[in-house]
Amino acid sequence: MSPVLFTECDPPMSSNGPPAVKLRSILDLSPFTVTVHTPMEIVVDIFRKLGLR
Repeated sequence: MSPVLFTECDPPMSSNGPPAVKLRSILDLSPFTVTVHTPMEIVVDIFRKLGLR
């Protein structure tokens, strides 16, 4: 199994193992964008799903 990395720095790996799969470049760090035009229903739903109060 290849290790999967989501960070910029690589942890030390053994030379005999499979290469790491680096997904940092395709990871969306901000999946939600809330603007003044976002309906309040959507904003409340986002906060509920995140577990925020």
